[in-house]
Amino acid sequence: MDTMSTSIGRAKTVLVLGDGDDATAVISAVVARPLDEGDGERLRFAGPVVFSPNATKHIEGVVFPLVCRVLGTLCVEPMSFEVSLVNLGAASSADLGINVSGYSADVPVLLALLSAGLGLRIPQDLVSTGHLASSDGDIAAVRALPAKVAASVADDTVHRFVYPAHTQDESLETLTPGELRRIHEAIVEASDRIRTIAVGDVAELVQTVFDDETIVLGGLRRGFFKVSPSAGSASGVIDRTVRFLAHGNEDRFLTALERRLLAGESDEAGELLQAWVAFHIERRTYPATFGFRLLQLARSLPPAVRRLKTMFPLLPTSACIALSQFAAESDHEDVRLLYDAASGSNVGHHRVGRAADAPVQVMTGDDAPTALDAVLTELDPRHLASSIGLPVDTARATFTLNAATVESYDEFLDAVSAFYLHLLRHTRTVVAPVNARTAAGDAQKLVEQTFQRQGGVKAALAEARDGTRGGMRFVLDAMADCYKRDEITKYVNMILEQAIDPKDWDTQVAFAAALLKRLGPHLPPEIRCQPAERFAEQYKLMAQAYVRSFEQVHSLLRTL
Repeated sequence: MDTMSTSIGRAKTVLVLGDGDDATAVISAVVARPLDEGDGERLRFAGPVVFSPNATKHIEGVVFPLVCRVLGTLCVEPMSFEVSLVNLGAASSADLGINVSGYSADVPVLLALLSAGLGLRIPQDLVSTGHLASSDGDIAAVRALPAKVAASVADDTVHRFVYPAHTQDESLETLTPGELRRIHEAIVEASDRIRTIAVGDVAELVQTVFDDETIVLGGLRRGFFKVSPSAGSASGVIDRTVRFLAHGNEDRFLTALERRLLAGESDEAGELLQAWVAFHIERRTYPATFGFRLLQLARSLPPAVRRLKTMFPLLPTSACIALSQFAAESDHEDVRLLYDAASGSNVGHHRVGRAADAPVQVMTGDDAPTALDAVLTELDPRHLASSIGLPVDTARATFTLNAATVESYDEFLDAVSAFYLHLLRHTRTVVAPVNARTAAGDAQKLVEQTFQRQGGVKAALAEARDGTRGGMRFVLDAMADCYKRDEITKYVNMILEQAIDPKDWDTQVAFAAALLKRLGPHLPPEIRCQPAERFAEQYKLMAQAYVRSFEQVHSLLRTL
């Protein structure tokens, strides 16, 4: 369960009462709630805290229109809101009344309105302040920032302080060097106690405050989950804001769901799934391959999560029945998988395979240098680390074990099979379901390959039982490393097979020459002066070694 408190329509802020040495900074909160029935008034102010006429006019003329543009671009129905500002902390205890005369509440007012309109939860450990300086969404400096930082640091519930970025704010030219220094010193000093975050516009603000799971739930419940706003439909800042909220929500959903399931947080996972189902039922659509994807996710969970955490059923049967009514004939098999995944039945049945990668143009001798650029881009160690290494590392980091050792071979096989499927999911190599025995057999092969020099599966099982080097954690680490090396080798070979005709000697010579030229500054003179023909037949070995390191290329070429 998350320990961080969140709330819809409630944004904490800090206000300064009085001036000079008599000024008092207090933590407060802006609260916005949608009005059920409007009487023609789109924005209503209420509560014990009073906004001055100037502040009210600015909110109505600048802040609220920005919110309406975001909601409108996301195809959310127009709404009316009631806004109030409440006393908290020192203000209540000292019986201080608040009259908001400046513009420092612009940012929290905007956050509260966006939160209420889009159903986005705001973290309650976060305090924000800032002035909406333009109708395009720019955020400008506010007064008494050092006092606001100090009040935030003094409040044990505050862990993050969001304030206007100063580097691009022309209004700061009116401040004295001493004031600028005090602001800088206050931010630096506070950074040891809380996280301070500078934002320059509404897009940066939204990206700072709202996390992916919050956006997924808001999008599913308010209907903007699959909205595709057209380019140029709003100003640059608002356009970036909308695109951040609307794009990539499918991936956000799956990532958030996996995180919750891996943590054994069944209630939160259920909330995501039920919001997903309700979204599609309301639109009378069945999400293609939903059952398959959910089953793959359930099957790849670590045994400790499946056994020790109460997570099934992931969805009530009634939700599955309601959703399946909208399945087309082509979805019928997927509906069966949905019922299995939701109930936890037959968990672990997968078929694995590799998706086709984008082809690289086969090159001839004349275009070898140009084609080499494309090939080396694909084989760049940074590219391979990002596309292959990072998913494998993420899979290993997110696969948890309840114990470092196992008691039996069955327990060992269950763990390595689940981890193998977990690797496949993260590297996107699971494409269809198969019998669990096939996956278990493939997992055993990977273990045998990983520990072939130490004695194969027997050696891995002995380590898993005895734990002399870390037990199952050591086994899984080694499996991940072996899998990563194997995937990189297969990827390099695939790229070369697509790029070079193995029967074309001239092309092989041209590739070897181009590679030698590229590596020239890193090679010793006795290698650089050799003809490319000497190395042409070994171009695959050269490429594999290039991927590992230039030093390995040097060693290889000396032996050919």
